[in-house]
Amino acid sequence: MNFDGYTIRVVETATDNPFQATDIIETLHTEHLDSGHGEEHAGRPVTRLMFGETNVVKLRTEYELSFENSRKFIASFIENEKKIAVYHPDKRWFLLQHRSEDTCIIGNITPKLETLDKMDSSELCDDSHSILIEAVELYLRIASDKELCLDLALSNFGIDNSNTVYYVDDQTYSWDQFASLVDFIAHLLRAGVISTAEQAQILGDQLRSSICRYFTDSHSITIIAEGLKSAFYPDSVRPQMQALVKALYGNQVYSYEPKFEGGKVALIADIHANAPALAAVLAEIEKRGLVQIIMLGDVVGYGPHPNECIKMLMDNPNIHILKGNHDHSAVSDFISGGATQLAQWSMDWTRQVLTEESRNWLQELPPYLEGDNWLAVHGAPIDKSFFNAYVYKMSYVENLDVMMERKLQYCFHGHTHIQKIYYRKNGHDFEEDGARLSLLQNQHTLICPGSVGQPRSGRTEAELAILDLASGELQFVRTGYDLDETVRSMTENGFPAKMIERLRDGH
Repeated sequence: MNFDGYTIRVVETATDNPFQATDIIETLHTEHLDSGHGEEHAGRPVTRLMFGETNVVKLRTEYELSFENSRKFIASFIENEKKIAVYHPDKRWFLLQHRSEDTCIIGNITPKLETLDKMDSSELCDDSHSILIEAVELYLRIASDKELCLDLALSNFGIDNSNTVYYVDDQTYSWDQFASLVDFIAHLLRAGVISTAEQAQILGDQLRSSICRYFTDSHSITIIAEGLKSAFYPDSVRPQMQALVKALYGNQVYSYEPKFEGGKVALIADIHANAPALAAVLAEIEKRGLVQIIMLGDVVGYGPHPNECIKMLMDNPNIHILKGNHDHSAVSDFISGGATQLAQWSMDWTRQVLTEESRNWLQELPPYLEGDNWLAVHGAPIDKSFFNAYVYKMSYVENLDVMMERKLQYCFHGHTHIQKIYYRKNGHDFEEDGARLSLLQNQHTLICPGSVGQPRSGRTEAELAILDLASGELQFVRTGYDLDETVRSMTENGFPAKMIERLRDGH
């Protein structure tokens, strides 16, 4: 590419910068290198790189805008770079303005940094100074502060002579709930960058410390650790993965394996602090002679009896109990962005009345349970956070796809408060909500037992389901309870009238 027909327009920055137009001109006349997948320098195929002795020029040839639009484009990049502070301070943007046309090519010049993909594992994972962790901390800081995501690839980070790590990709992305961090670490394990269990443990300890520094919610650790466990690895690196996950969890221990296999199991969900409804459901289960129970999350929220419901569950050793989004919110001071005003009000109230014992118990609930051919989760099998996504008409196909990939016959879930199944049979997908259903011929079935304490089916009875794991027979059950007692407690505690009305209407 000949640059003789262009004029260089250097964009001023707020700080002193060592690069002048002459540095840019000199570097532009060096041989350019292509970037892209499989090339020596990773990046977009439309990006051109020129290397001087001490600097690198990057041309963004995918953009050829007018002079005015180019200035605005660069201004937005500079504004973002000031906010996130992950780039080398000497990075400087410029325009190559065509002399006969009102078009410009956008570029930038930076000091030459050694990218992490050019380093060996001993340099990256040195016990006393992990360069990998420095790169991950940039990712975590931006995610925590700005809800933005850096592209976690070794080629997108570089170090200067003082071993300070900088981000070298021009782009930032929407926050991905740790997905790229999980992919990044899993790739390092598969590639042998983290080559020993001891090295993995050290990195896991450092990673845990960094995550806790930027994310006070301990569930972040769970999302990352469980994501790593579910990634693909050759057998040769599984010891490293297990050592890293163990170090990530630290003293945080969950049991994901059920204490039973086979037979009949009662499924309950979404108690929502409604003690009379929970008592009625447990009595119904006992009357039917069932001893195996899975509670699919959301013990608290919406209702007036959080401590009472927790005590009833704590006293029953036969119940496997999962953490729901309201349970998580009650102990983390976090509630998802889509929460209604009523949900927020009830959570604020719940946090005020929870005892320390109840709070600790909720904190220790596992996010999922898994048997030989089934998964139990509050939200949806597709959800890496376990209790935020829904299974409903717009998402059930994708969730059945996940079940097929994981070879799961059943997934038990809550969160929707509606008694319903979605299933795949002979390559076709269906939904059904009859009282008695046969599931044995289905390849994959999503089962929601409804809600114990906050049904949304237009009826007010407490809901549950009973599944015979051997025969595949499913029964949806409803049982009456003293609704007036729950309403009386809500009224005495100043609950909003709209919340009481919803409970009375079954919505």
